[in-house]
Amino acid sequence: KAQGSITVTAIIDGVTVDTTVTDPDGSFTLSFLLDGAQNVTLLFDIDGTIVSISITVQEGSVIDIVLVIDLNAPEGEEVEIVELEGPIRCENGTVEITKNPDEGLVIDGGGEDCIRTAGNCNLIIDPENIILTNCENCVDARGTSDVTLETFDGDIFCDAFGDGIKTVGDATVFLDVNGDIDVSAGENGAKADGNSVISFAADVCIFDSGEDTFDTNGNATINTEGCGEIIEGPSPSPIPTLEPSPFPSPEPSP
Repeated sequence: KAQGSITVTAIIDGVTVDTTVTDPDGSFTLSFLLDGAQNVTLLFDIDGTIVSISITVQEGSVIDIVLVIDLNAPEGEEVEIVELEGPIRCENGTVEITKNPDEGLVIDGGGEDCIRTAGNCNLIIDPENIILTNCENCVDARGTSDVTLETFDGDIFCDAFGDGIKTVGDATVFLDVNGDIDVSAGENGAKADGNSVISFAADVCIFDSGEDTFDTNGNATINTEGCGEIIEGPSPSPIPTLEPSPFPSPEPSP
């Protein structure tokens, strides 16, 4: 989804593989053939202004995201997509989302899971800072899916009214940063069921949870050996304040 009537084009190796125009509600769908894992550039043409995002996907992958495009950058400066408003969902294949240097990524769940994976999805997100906000669960991984959130020059912030990180089945979630991991959850900081695994690696791992910091069931594992320090309780550094979007927020994709 994107706001308004926008021409959306998918490009692989400089070749246009599909193009469409968004519906009145901003919805769009692109479909194309892939040869293994390839980098796909999505171009959004808003009345002559071009913005883009690059996503590496594997053959058979399906990704469902909601994009918020901010055109308020000063004239002459490059405009980038820095916020995904609505949950990311992945059920099959490999999807990698990366950002330009010095840019963070905000995922606003709109009250749903900010990231939800199932099946055999492999999801990798690698920007500067990662902010998961307004989430039911920041990450909900199921089946045999594998989620990696990593940043080498920033922090990960998670704000959920349910569980911070949640796994079930044989799913795995790995949060890997050189800075801090800051989880604020209304229920458990991290909850793993079945044979699933949750791993944290950071200078400082902060968990402010309404129930248990960690909850494991069955053969599940929560690994915090990569945390230089673990703090249980309110974070000394609250989640950064988000600037309001100049556009109305679209409804999350079904």
